[in-house]
Amino acid sequence: MLYALIFNVLKGGTLDPLKWGNEDFLPDRSVILLDEFTPAIWLWHGAKQGLVARRIAMRQAEALKGHGFVMDETIVGRDIKKINEIDERKVGRESETDSLNEGFQKILNRNYDKVDDYVVMFQLSESEMKIVRPAIKSIKQGSKVETELESQPKASVKTESEPKSIKQDEYVFESKIGPASKNILNCIDKIEKNLEVLTRDFDNIKKLLKPE
Repeated sequence: MLYALIFNVLKGGTLDPLKWGNEDFLPDRSVILLDEFTPAIWLWHGAKQGLVARRIAMRQAEALKGHGFVMDETIVGRDIKKINEIDERKVGRESETDSLNEGFQKILNRNYDKVDDYVVMFQLSESEMKIVRPAIKSIKQGSKVETELESQPKASVKTESEPKSIKQDEYVFESKIGPASKNILNCIDKIEKNLEVLTRDFDNIKKLLKPE
């Protein structure tokens, strides 16, 4: 059995589980998809997402890598070591991004069964069952797996009082940088947005100059 789970990365690094699908993939969001089929962590940035927010999302993706996410009595994506980062602004402009996005869309469009409100289990063909090694590990109270997990850094921790919005200060990016660094990143973010506008205008000029 291979599982998957989607998160929205909120301001400050909070991971908020999303229902399966691409309806919540908005231009001003960064979304993380834990995918045990590929296996990979897919990090998708909307076209209007800023540099600081993208870096925070990458920190969370790095934190999940190799540790996975504890959801109820299972660890989703514990053995995943690879991160595939997709910037929506580059889709249709860069072949590498287009290739990654194609694979990403295939994962989103796979047949699945719902495990709960957020976790899904992929439906596998007989041939896929033979070549894909299940990465999911079940954990029970008092098991060795759970003890091992507690001794390792985790990207997020589920709490009884806040089951949907998960956060761990250890991985909060904003708390690691000072005011000067934040100002520099904000300036870079503004420059990046201006460059995006210039690039779009330049593309429009090339289209106008192109002979019919």
